[in-house]
Amino acid sequence: MLGYLAHPGPQQLKMIFSFRAIRFLAFVMTALLPMSVEARTVTVEFALDPPKSKLEQKIFLDRARLTAQVQMLELYFADVSFALSIVRDPHQGRLESILRNGYYKSSDVTGFENIKRKKINNKWHFVFSGNIPDDPPQISDNDLVEKIQQLVKTQSSLITPEFAIELSLAYPDLNLYASAMKLWRVNYLGHSYAMFPGQNSLSPKNFEFSGRALRAEGIPTELSGIFSLLDEAPFNPYICQTLLPALATKKLPALADALYPNCVVLEKISFYLGRIKIEPKKRNMTRMPSVDMLDGAINEFDNLKATNTLDNDTWLTHLIINSFGTVPASFELGEQNLATESSEIILESLEFEDESKTILQIEKLEEIELSEAFQSFEQAPTITAMRELSDMLNEAGYPVISEIFKLQASNSKRKK
Repeated sequence: MLGYLAHPGPQQLKMIFSFRAIRFLAFVMTALLPMSVEARTVTVEFALDPPKSKLEQKIFLDRARLTAQVQMLELYFADVSFALSIVRDPHQGRLESILRNGYYKSSDVTGFENIKRKKINNKWHFVFSGNIPDDPPQISDNDLVEKIQQLVKTQSSLITPEFAIELSLAYPDLNLYASAMKLWRVNYLGHSYAMFPGQNSLSPKNFEFSGRALRAEGIPTELSGIFSLLDEAPFNPYICQTLLPALATKKLPALADALYPNCVVLEKISFYLGRIKIEPKKRNMTRMPSVDMLDGAINEFDNLKATNTLDNDTWLTHLIINSFGTVPASFELGEQNLATESSEIILESLEFEDESKTILQIEKLEEIELSEAFQSFEQAPTITAMRELSDMLNEAGYPVISEIFKLQASNSKRKK
């Protein structure tokens, strides 16, 4: 017998190895299992008004369960502060609510059950019980920063794109801007994004409705509606007249300050004439031309319209003049047109005409040439066309508007 045990055969060796394997597996499984968390059972009681519609009736019990879970989580997080140290009013309270709800959504109540449900005095009374961890949660400032970054990055429904941009602009150290802009562009699919810092310039064709005058009563009052309108008409100052007060009401000052310069960039003349109101305290946030330049532009603009040299179809030209050459668009460079000799031939043919009649005819020809040049520019707006138009305007006696087109050519970003 001793000899048998001292020299085990193949069958005995197989059994020994099997036992060892089982013991090793048991050890590994024990190590991989999460450590048990001490829990305590809590009970919550509350009353709800009965459902008033079929839809409310369908979700009534879900509403009761959600109310119970929230109350249990409030007990669990009772001693936790969700106030982020670098955040100040008017953002602190709203951010605390978002962070609190974010932690609630990522926490679980175990052993959750409805103990009692009874209708008393036309109200439904509920009693629920559940288990929450016994140890209070430990949440640091860094944890809160990571949480708000995660909520914005995952495009959580807990935070609106407007408030995400507001936080990113007001507190750059939170490092939210890139994620907030992605959230913005998921919710607003048009061109309003271009009004924010660091975004790519738009094509000139995206500004077709940007200078269109809109009545206040036709503009939505809710932020989502206003920004949806700006998607179609970015930089439109008439929309901004409704937007800026709405941002103040919603206590989004960083968003208002970031948008303000781009709200007034397209309409220097209308502001000067009082067609669009501008708050005096904000004037230092935008550069306005001198009074002499404004008066000169208005006189020349009126003359171009009076002589039918400029019509209402040339919306981009109107935009460039009203903005004093600051339309924030990317233009193609374009090819230079060959100079024609038509003017010289006409002048020679008028050599023996009456001098006053000749001058009138020359002026009329200049108006026709300018009108055609404006139309040509509208069809193919390029930097080269702006420069050529600037030269023609200067020669025709429109020095201020000539300078405006020269400024636009200088300010324009080349389209790659």
